[in-house]
Amino acid sequence: MSYQYIKDEVERVADKYGTRDPVALIRQSGATLKLSDRYTTLKGYFFHSLRSNFIVVNSKLPRAERRIVAAHEFAHFMLHREQAKTAPIHDTMMFSVNSRMEYEANLFCAELLITDGEVMEAARDTGGDFFGMGKTLGVMPELLLFKLHGMNERGGRFNLPLSLNSGFLK
Repeated sequence: MSYQYIKDEVERVADKYGTRDPVALIRQSGATLKLSDRYTTLKGYFFHSLRSNFIVVNSKLPRAERRIVAAHEFAHFMLHREQAKTAPIHDTMMFSVNSRMEYEANLFCAELLITDGEVMEAARDTGGDFFGMGKTLGVMPELLLFKLHGMNERGGRFNLPLSLNSGFLK
């Protein structure tokens, strides 16, 4: 699946539902969101059962992290629904490029939660300093890394000081 397809899908969904909030998108798109306190290492998962789609997020995570996990699992719902019909898609580690599906979900998540305009404004305000941009945007460096990687795929020229294969959210 191409980066441009993922970008277009994010924009289509955001325009259709009039929001970029992952919780609202999950509910409006017909999936069921469940919060669970039963897990210690599992951050979230998406599964399909009996013609219904479920996104489960670990309620023990900090609020900001729950939002990212919800966006990531929503990405699986939007991009990998067919694969979930055979087995749940679960995440103990996010922001990894170990599998194509995780890479795609991470790009979708970053595109959904951070707009190009926000990135450009933060770049102007910080002189393009990566960590300053993350602080200005109020996002974790690994999420910003995926966003900038995606923008570079479209011709951007951002310096990426970290590897996409960081062990973020282990």
